[in-house]
Amino acid sequence: MDSMDFLNDDNDDDTNAYKLFGGKEGIVFIIDVTKDMFTSDGHHFSLARQCVENVMKNKAIANPSDESALIFMGTDKTDNELAFEHIVVDHKLQKPSVDLILGIRELTEEVFETRFGHNGRYSLADVFMIAISEFTKSKSHFATKRVILMTCCANPYSDNTTESRHLRSTAISRAKDFKDHNIDVELIPIGDQAFDTEVFYESVFPHLKDDKSDNNMVKLDQLMSRVYSKNHTQRILASLPFRFGSTTGPDGKSTDVQMTVYVYSLCLETKKPTAIRVDRNDNKPVVAQTQRWTADVGASVTSDELHKKYNFGAENILMNKSELKTGKQMEDSSITLLPKFGSLRCADRKKVVICRLTLRKSSPPHLVALLPQREDTSKGKPGGFQVIYLPFKEEVRHLAVDGAKNLDVKPEAIELAKNVVEKLTFAFDAKDFENPVLQTHWQLAKNVVEKLTFAFDAKDFENPVLQTHWRTIEALALNEADVEPYDEPRTQPDYKHIETEAGYDMYSLNTMLGAYNVEPTVKPVTLYTEEQMRDKCKQNKIGSLTVAELKAFCNHNNISVPNNVKKADLIQLVAHFYTNK
Repeated sequence: MDSMDFLNDDNDDDTNAYKLFGGKEGIVFIIDVTKDMFTSDGHHFSLARQCVENVMKNKAIANPSDESALIFMGTDKTDNELAFEHIVVDHKLQKPSVDLILGIRELTEEVFETRFGHNGRYSLADVFMIAISEFTKSKSHFATKRVILMTCCANPYSDNTTESRHLRSTAISRAKDFKDHNIDVELIPIGDQAFDTEVFYESVFPHLKDDKSDNNMVKLDQLMSRVYSKNHTQRILASLPFRFGSTTGPDGKSTDVQMTVYVYSLCLETKKPTAIRVDRNDNKPVVAQTQRWTADVGASVTSDELHKKYNFGAENILMNKSELKTGKQMEDSSITLLPKFGSLRCADRKKVVICRLTLRKSSPPHLVALLPQREDTSKGKPGGFQVIYLPFKEEVRHLAVDGAKNLDVKPEAIELAKNVVEKLTFAFDAKDFENPVLQTHWQLAKNVVEKLTFAFDAKDFENPVLQTHWRTIEALALNEADVEPYDEPRTQPDYKHIETEAGYDMYSLNTMLGAYNVEPTVKPVTLYTEEQMRDKCKQNKIGSLTVAELKAFCNHNNISVPNNVKKADLIQLVAHFYTNK
C-alpha cells in the first residue's frame, strides 16, 4: 500500500500518447565496385565503404529506427533475389546493428576482391530495379526513401556499341520509376578527378541539371562526418480542443465554440537512453515481472486488488486502480479561454490570453497564459501562441521581510557594484541567435578574446556526458580497444578577460564589503551523551547518525578508532562499547 499524491501521478497510459510527426527513413546504398574503384592511389572503394559505415553508426545513435541496405554493382559474383548478373545485395533494408557495422568494416579491398571479384558487364537498370524492390518488399513504412549512388565513373557505357546503347536507354527508362515510388536519388562522385554529369547521369537523373553547384564534397563530408547526438523529430505533444466559451444556439441550448489545436514542446532536455536489461548468456533483452503475495496466507495479489493511500487531513483514503484513475480525470483534455471570448488580435493589441489547460485526462488543470508569436519564415518561427504556465493563488509565496536587517552599504560600494554590472552585462535575446556550423567554435573563441559579448547558440556546445556516453557505448559494441577522444568545448567564462575589464572594481568592492575577512562557517557536530547514544541503539536509529557524529562520540569516550574507518565499523565499535559496560 503506497502513500502518494494521486493528483501528481502521471504513470498513466495517456502520458505516452505522442504522435510522431515525420517517420523513419530508408536508405539504399549503391556502390560501384568495378576495377576503377580499386585503383592503387585512389582507394575509392575504401572511402565509399567508410561513408556507409559512418552513416550506419550515426543512425545507430541518432535514428536507431531508420533502416539501410547495401548493394554492390560490378561484382563477378551474383547474389540477389532477382538473379540479375554481377550484382550483390550485401544486406537488405534493416536497422543498424553491430554485426552489420563490423561486416562492412571487414570489407577491405583485399577481402572484397577475394569474396566478390569484379566484372563491369552489369546493367544499371537492373541495379535500379533491385533498389526499388528493397522498398516495395519491405514491411516497414518509410516517411522518406533515399538511394545514394557512389561511383567514380561518369559514363559507364562510354563505348558506342549496340549493347551499350541498349543498357543506356534502359537505365534512363528505369530511373523514372524512382519518382513514381517517391524515392530521392543522390549521386556522390568518388575521387579527385573531374566528374561530368552531363555525359550520362543528367540523362538518367534530370534533377542533376538544376544542381550546378560544387556541392559534391559537401555531400561527401556529410556522409563522412560523425554524429554523437540524438536526432529529435518533431512530435505533437497533444491535440486539444481550444474552447472559446459557450454561445446560445437557435434551439436555446448552450453550444461550445471550439477548434482543434496542436501542442508542441519548444525545449526538451536530452538524456541518456534508458538501460535495457539483457541476459548475460546470449545478450537477449529480459523483462522484469513483479508478483505479489499476501504476508499471512501467501495468496497471489493482482494489480487491481492493490490500494493506494492518500492522506487527507487526519484521515487515510484508500483507492484502487480504477478509482485512482477516475479521481484524476477532473475534466476532458482541452484548453479553455478564461473568462470569456477574447480578442484574436493579441499581437496587435499587445495582450495575452488567459486559459485553463488540461493536457491529458489524468492531468490536473493548469492556469496558463498564451503569448502570441508572429510568424517569421526567415528564422523558422511559426505563428501561434507560446504556453506560459501561471501559478495559482496557493502556489504564490509571501515572504516576510519586515524583520530583515538592513545592510549599511557605503555609496562608494554601490557605485563599484554598478560598474561591475555594467561591464559584465550583455544584451541576451534567444531570438537573435542563429544556427552556425561547427566551425564557428573557433570564431566564438576569437569573439570572447575581443569582447565579452558573443553570439551564443546552444547547438554549438555539446553535452560532454552524452558525447562520452555514446563514444563508450560504440567502442564496447564494436570491440574497439580505445574510445574515440572527445574534446570538450570551452564553455567556461573567460576569467582573464573579466579580470582585465572589471578586476580592479571587483577587488575594491569585495574589500570594501569585507568579503575577504569572512571566515568559512563549519557545521557543528552534535556530541551525543551515553544515554542518548544508548537510546539510539535501542531504537535501532544509530544508522541515521553521520560518520562525524559517531567519531565524535568515540573520541569523547576514548574508543580507539582506526584510520579510514567505515560507518559500519563505527557502529560496531559503539555497539561493542555498550556490550562491555
